Amino acid sequence: MMIRGYEIGARLIAYIVGGVLIVALLIFGVHYCEKTRSQAAQARVERSQAEATANSAADAINTVTGVGSNQAASEELGRANERDIRAAQGAGDRIGAGVNAAGRAALCKRAAYLNDPKCKGVRP
Repeated sequence: MMIRGYEIGARLIAYIVGGVLIVALLIFGVHYCEKTRSQAAQARVERSQAEATANSAADAINTVTGVGSNQAASEELGRANERDIRAAQGAGDRIGAGVNAAGRAALCKRAAYLNDPKCKGVRP
């Protein structure tokens, strides 16, 4: 075969075409492996982010639950203290109006007594 005045053998053309194909296959293979590795890494990151989000949500729920139970326990303690004070010896004795108002105002500041009829009109 003659190209621009040079004779090129069919075998040489086959080697060149084969070499180009091998280089193209190598480039494609490297690109495919890199793409696959990148996708796998992205999937791991997304999975880790999803787990972190789930863990954060669980922590938030536990925190809210803990705060609610602490508040309920605090309110129950306030009620128990009131019962103990009212049941104590001398609880029915007359006390000064200022002491009574201060004690009632202190109790009415607590969430457990906000709707208590005795706290209506009392300024906390």
